[in-house]
Amino acid sequence: MSLLDQLTIDNLSSLDDKALMAISSVQGEAANALLDGISAIGNLAYWAAHNPDYTEAKNDLQKLGYSLTFTAEILKALNLNSACADSALMVRAVHE
Repeated sequence: MSLLDQLTIDNLSSLDDKALMAISSVQGEAANALLDGISAIGNLAYWAAHNPDYTEAKNDLQKLGYSLTFTAEILKALNLNSACADSALMVRAVHE
């Protein structure tokens, strides 16, 4: 089972409206915050790598790259959960 599968919420239809709105809001906001952070990290990494006094740049960039491979899956799960929660709320609204 992939990290994405493990982080994705499967039982959205069993959750109440308040929980769905929280999932949509919090996970959507978290995804946006992570994307902004990744962009900032990219800028910092670029300039740090061009600083001759930063002797650990290569090692730090390797660690950063490895962590970002997981971050992409986390972002996918957050976006999927947020979109599915929105969808579940819309389906409920139509059926009420």
